[in-house]
Amino acid sequence: YWFWALLPFFVVLAIGLSLVLFRGCYDKEVLQISCVDEDYSIDSIANDSNVVVIDDNANCSKGIDMVFILDRTSSMGNGINNLRGSIEYYANKVKEVSNGKYRFGLISVHGDSDVPQYTLRLALAPSNENDLSDALLTFGPSGGGGSPEPTDNALEAILENTIAYGPFLDSRNKIIVVITDATPSGGDDAYVPGIDDVRADALAKKARSQNIRIFALNTGEGVVNESVVSIMKNYAFTTYGQYAESWSGEVASEIIRALDELCVRD
Repeated sequence: YWFWALLPFFVVLAIGLSLVLFRGCYDKEVLQISCVDEDYSIDSIANDSNVVVIDDNANCSKGIDMVFILDRTSSMGNGINNLRGSIEYYANKVKEVSNGKYRFGLISVHGDSDVPQYTLRLALAPSNENDLSDALLTFGPSGGGGSPEPTDNALEAILENTIAYGPFLDSRNKIIVVITDATPSGGDDAYVPGIDDVRADALAKKARSQNIRIFALNTGEGVVNESVVSIMKNYAFTTYGQYAESWSGEVASEIIRALDELCVRD
């Protein structure tokens, strides 16, 4: 008797709970634990874990954050023009290996006495290759004259997070692309062996400790400068990154080659 008397109450209660659960899943505000939400799937949780640099290969499909440090002095004209003119070429490669999860950033380095001797042109943002293209048009090669340049200061600014470039996401492959034909100057327009090379080595080790790889692209006369070669190779080898040389400034093709050598697929 009591069962049949209370049956309508149980039916109404069941319908009410179903509506609450449905609304909770729809609004993602109530009882989310009962919802199937791809944002909290096992695969997504795995992708949210830190990308740790342990060797020369990377699972780039977890995504790529790529910040360029670009020497913009007069001797870098070929490299700047190639980077600007071939953006679709290497951006497509980044899209491919990252499964469409990518962000670009850009810092230009100049040889003038202004402090700081670098300028943030583009902060990391999703799928922003068009913004990168626009940022590359905001400057051209100027000044410098082939002397040491403060690329190391720009690198330090990224590692110390004193410039609003991002920051990097720990769930992404973090790559800094240094493009120059000169030794680092430390900001005083001079390269002093035993000081500036030691500082560059310390920065490479700091990048490695933050799971950041460095693509060191050595262009122009830097290809025959033993100090430039040594420092740029050390950037790459210390961070399990990539080193490349291009006398003609064909840096876009070197970025693609570096990604081919670095990235592995599941």
